[in-house]
Amino acid sequence: MDVLQTRHLLDAHQIRLKKSLGQNFLIDEPTAQKIVAALDIEPGDCVLEIGPGVGVLSQIIARSYRPEKLLLWEIDGRLVEVLKKQMSDCPNVEILQGDILKSNWVQKIHESGYENCKIISNLPYYITTPILLSLLRLNASWGKIVLMMQKEAAERFFSPLGAKEYGPLSLMAKYYTKAEQLFVVLPHVFLPPPNVESVVVCLDKLAETQNKAIDEDLLWQVVKAAFAQRRKTLANCLANSNLLADKTQWQPILTQCDIDGKRRGETLTLAEFVCLANQLYDKKSQ
Repeated sequence: MDVLQTRHLLDAHQIRLKKSLGQNFLIDEPTAQKIVAALDIEPGDCVLEIGPGVGVLSQIIARSYRPEKLLLWEIDGRLVEVLKKQMSDCPNVEILQGDILKSNWVQKIHESGYENCKIISNLPYYITTPILLSLLRLNASWGKIVLMMQKEAAERFFSPLGAKEYGPLSLMAKYYTKAEQLFVVLPHVFLPPPNVESVVVCLDKLAETQNKAIDEDLLWQVVKAAFAQRRKTLANCLANSNLLADKTQWQPILTQCDIDGKRRGETLTLAEFVCLANQLYDKKSQ
């Protein structure tokens, strides 16, 4: 679907794009084909597309790859009506309206008869991080994800230890996935063109996590606390977190993990965060 076809489709339905929903539609067929190919769709697969828009990726998936089930989850009711017309000849497609962050998409996958889905999305820039965090935490419900995201978000996602962008998102990426940056997408292939470049990334779920936390919720609470005030030392951040009623109990935990409390969160490896969380778990269990 090129720019003229997309404009005609939007005009025919009297749709004006909403900046509040981060609507930038892909209009380049070769780029769309390349993105879909990266998901490695097989005939028996369930595929979930988040924010399909006018169905550029959806039509390629449904007609060229023909998964057993294609769930299209769109927040904009106006575009749901467009999708219903565009995909009317595809019996394997189910279109759902709602905010993916407020919807029980995991339950929907299970109700459809699948343990998990492969996921694809041109992520709206304004909710890239919340969606990524949600998908990573619910990793049992997907096997592979291909996402297009703002280059800045990708930099946080792939940020190395000690870098300014290193934080909860990069740690989650390391904990749950084998992640790869596939290619850059330039602004001119979107309608309207965004002010930034995009990056397509592929996430394969790790079969087994090397550094396993006893309680993953507790792990991410520790990580969040460590980055809550980046200019403060790790010891101060943890003491201010309310994860322990007695703040003096943090020093034995830091000592047990051989971590200097004067360090800052961005200097800690994933293994060190897991150690802190596991020691904290043991302390709380006493």
